[in-house]
Amino acid sequence: MPRSLLSVVVSLVVSSVCTCFAAQPAFSATIFVDAAARPGGDGSTPAHAFNSLMDAVAAARARQRESTQLIHLAAGTYTLQTSKHGDGLLIDVSGLQLEGETQLSFDAAGVPQAVTGGATRINGMAGKALLRVRADRVSLSGLILDGVGQDFTNWTLIADGSPNFTMRQCVSYNGFNGVLVRSANSTLEQNIFGTTAVGNHIGVAVAGGPEAANVSVVFQRNRVEGNSFHGATFMGDNAAVASAFDPSVDSALHATIADNEFVGNTVDGLSLAMRENPSFSAVDHTAHLYADAHDNVVRDNAQFGAVIHAPQGVFSGQDVCRKSPPAKVDAGFANDVFSGNGAGDGHFTFDAVATDIGLFGSCFVNFSSIRVAFPNGSFDYVLGGTGNTLVINGIIE
Repeated sequence: MPRSLLSVVVSLVVSSVCTCFAAQPAFSATIFVDAAARPGGDGSTPAHAFNSLMDAVAAARARQRESTQLIHLAAGTYTLQTSKHGDGLLIDVSGLQLEGETQLSFDAAGVPQAVTGGATRINGMAGKALLRVRADRVSLSGLILDGVGQDFTNWTLIADGSPNFTMRQCVSYNGFNGVLVRSANSTLEQNIFGTTAVGNHIGVAVAGGPEAANVSVVFQRNRVEGNSFHGATFMGDNAAVASAFDPSVDSALHATIADNEFVGNTVDGLSLAMRENPSFSAVDHTAHLYADAHDNVVRDNAQFGAVIHAPQGVFSGQDVCRKSPPAKVDAGFANDVFSGNGAGDGHFTFDAVATDIGLFGSCFVNFSSIRVAFPNGSFDYVLGGTGNTLVINGIIE
C-alpha cells in the first residue's frame, strides 16, 4: 500500500476511534439531591436532582468504577423508610462523599456551637442504625442526623469496620445511642453530638478492632452536649459485632482526643473503657485502650467529668462482668480544663459503674490495669477485684 494511502487510512481509523470515545456518555462525579425537586430527576445537575437520598446512593452504587463520588444534598429534610428491626440506609460505596449544606457557628477555638442555617436533615426511625457505613474512604459533612426520638432509633450512624472514615461538621441527636464508629481508622472533627434540647442517650461511641490492625481515631474540636448518659465513650474492644469482630484475638484502640468540649451530660462527659456494649465475648482475650486526651474543656457534667473503668459497661450485669476479658487502659491527660462537674472531675474504677457495688450488684473484673496521668483535675477511685493495678500520676494506688 502506498505510504500516502496508508496515512489516510490510519488517520480515518484514529479519527473514528476518537469520535467513538467522545460519543460515550460521561458520568458526573457529583450526584445532586434536592428534597424539593420534581420526581424523575437523574441527579446529573441541580435542575435535574434526585429528590431521594436512597435513589442517589443507588446511582452511586451503579457507578462504582469512579474512584471518588460526591452526593450533594441541598438544604431540606430527607426522610428514610422506617425500619423497626434494621437500618434506614446502607452506605456501601467506596470513596463516597455525602455532603449537605448545614452551616454551624464556631467559638474562637474552632469548636461548633449551633446550627445557623442551611439545615440538611436526614431523619427516620430505625431499629438499628439510621445510616450504616460499610465501605472504604466514606466521608460525611454538613449533615444533621436526626433519629426522631431516643425510643425509636438505636444509632443515628454506625461506621462498621469501614477504613478511613471521616465525619466533619455534622450534627447527631435524637437517637438512643447516637454515633458508633468501630474497627475503623477515622477522623471525627468539628461535629455536634447532642444538644441541650435534644440529646442522645450516649452522644458518640468509638471502639477499637483487632490489635494487629492498629486502629487509630482522631477526635478533635467536637462539642458533646446534653446527652442523658455518657457524652463520649472510647473502648478498647470493638463492641463484639460479628461482622467486624474476631473474639479470638486481642483488641485495641489508639485514640487522640483533643480540643473538644464535653458539656452538660448526665453521667460523664468523657468515658474511657474496655467496652460499653451488652454483647460480649466469652473468650479470655485482652482489650487495650490507648488514649491521649489534651486541651479539652470538660465542664458542668452532672456526675463526673471523666470516668475510666476497665470492665464491661453499665448494662452488663454480673454474669457478663465475670466473663469480660482482662482490660488495659493507658490514658494521658494534659492541659484539660475541668470545672463544675457534680461529683468530681475524674473517677477511676474496676467495677461496672461509678460505684463500688455496680448497677447490678458487686461486679469487678480481675487482672486488669488502669494507668492514667491526670494532672489537671481532682479525682477519686474505687479499687476491687483480684490482681488489678491502678497507677495514677505515676503512683501505684
